[in-house]
Amino acid sequence: MNYIIATLLLLLCSTTTLENAHGLSLQVPTAAGTSGREQALRDKAGQVWKAVAMAAPKERNDEILKATTGKIPSDLKGTYYVNGLASCQVFDRLVHPFEAHGFFKAITFPGNDNEEQDETTIRLKAKYVETPVYQLETRFKRPLFRGAMSSIADTSSFMGAILNALSPTQRETANLAVRPWANKLLVTADNCPFFRVDEDSLETLGVESFNGALAGQKMLAHTRVDPKRQRLITSSLEYDVFNQATIIRFSEFDQEGNLVSKTEHTQSPACVYHDWMITDNYYIVPSAAAVFDLSKLPDLLSGRCTATDIFAIDENAPASVLLIPRDPSKEVIEASMGDGRHGVVFHMGPCHEEEDGTVVLYPMVFQRYQFGGEMGFLLKEQKFDPIPWSVSNGGPLLEEWKVGMGSATNGKASMTSKLIHDVPSDMPTFHPNREGLSCRYMYSLCGIREEGWFHSTP
Repeated sequence: MNYIIATLLLLLCSTTTLENAHGLSLQVPTAAGTSGREQALRDKAGQVWKAVAMAAPKERNDEILKATTGKIPSDLKGTYYVNGLASCQVFDRLVHPFEAHGFFKAITFPGNDNEEQDETTIRLKAKYVETPVYQLETRFKRPLFRGAMSSIADTSSFMGAILNALSPTQRETANLAVRPWANKLLVTADNCPFFRVDEDSLETLGVESFNGALAGQKMLAHTRVDPKRQRLITSSLEYDVFNQATIIRFSEFDQEGNLVSKTEHTQSPACVYHDWMITDNYYIVPSAAAVFDLSKLPDLLSGRCTATDIFAIDENAPASVLLIPRDPSKEVIEASMGDGRHGVVFHMGPCHEEEDGTVVLYPMVFQRYQFGGEMGFLLKEQKFDPIPWSVSNGGPLLEEWKVGMGSATNGKASMTSKLIHDVPSDMPTFHPNREGLSCRYMYSLCGIREEGWFHSTP
């Protein structure tokens, strides 16, 4: 139905001139009280993100790459799959980075067993993830789906609001992550079904629901693999706006892609999360309490605001974690910070259970967070200004959280925290065979530049 609406919307768009559709500018006006040096840093950050976010990548078909410096290890063999956003500029309009079209890459290292050959080459394939959203917008050369964080027209103009109101609020672009499972290669994003791509040609093969087990669910990009049980684990969210609640679902699949377990939990007040972890016994959800402002719902329905404008993180709520048992018959535990400290988590390092039952987590914690302006995206101005957003959120810091399960009563437990390092860090990774287990090492990007943590991480 969304695609039918988008096609009908095109007929209206074709006779309408959109305001502020051309002449996009990334220059940031000098703010009162800002020094020349600070403004120069801010301008440079805007220019960097103009290059990063608005670059138009080209598809590649088995292109040969050679090392320009150093040497490619001759024993490095295999294919590295990478998913990510293409360009935030969709024809004549900027969309939120989280809702840009997907651009999928395969980098193949063939190895070199011939000692007489003094140079090893690698091969690159790259292709857009051809979701129905991509196909329609490419065909008609304009954005047609506003999604949750973007708009297809100026929200402050009468005609722009009408066009936004008629456009679908689902923008399924599969632009974030990749997961091989059950002889299938999946590309994923938040609030989006899984899509399957061909591992050789990278052609998009369509939605993958594992024989209908995930049909209709709004999936999260992050998936987990239980190395002990050899299961793929997925998570999806559904918001019950009027009841201020979040419906959380987990599904587990065996190596053949068969559904072997599913769990559902309704959390009220509502919560939001992006990343999550597993242990032997629990799904670990860093649940940031959220509040829906129903007074703004008419603005959303009439195209005058985005979906992220009608909800916000509850800054009065303490940092908390949901421990949802993988055995559905057991009780869900909600652990909150013992000192009442607020915190918001979007990415997590490894989690594990200790012998006494204590659950240990390594989250990247924001002290505060506001949705909608990620990476400095300014919807109304149609530009990027990353430093103010970076500074306002403070940057995520790596902490150690411990949940004492022995003291849990009536579904509640207390949690303690310890700061690991004061350098902002994000995008953690660790050995894939250590999901749910203790790890010696974890790796992440770190932000060390004075102009803001986020500007450093690219």
